[in-house]
Amino acid sequence: MHARRSSLSRRRGDARGLGFVRMGTHSLDPREDPMLEIPRDITDPLGLHVQLAVLLASEAQRWRSRVTLEHAGRVVDASQAMDLMMLGIRSGEHVVVRVEGPDEATASAALGRIVATF
Repeated sequence: MHARRSSLSRRRGDARGLGFVRMGTHSLDPREDPMLEIPRDITDPLGLHVQLAVLLASEAQRWRSRVTLEHAGRVVDASQAMDLMMLGIRSGEHVVVRVEGPDEATASAALGRIVATF
């Protein structure tokens, strides 16, 4: 599973409501500081069950980068197994793991190996 660069950053509103701004940067252009994405269709017959959620959360906690998981328009902190479970992800559904931060390249490689088992 290969990570790819996202063309959009997370949506962060500033005081003027200008939209796409990454925390800690001065640019309003989301293409200047992209995050890494790991898209995946869940193939486990049980979906994203507790063992997979704990495995992903444990790995996400190892990194300084922020790791999120998006499913059906909802985004949660991937370092929290309960948040992952609350999404109710079933087999065949699509998720995107996003990694953003100082160690995102290394973190996304490790997380990609785990997500590939889902």
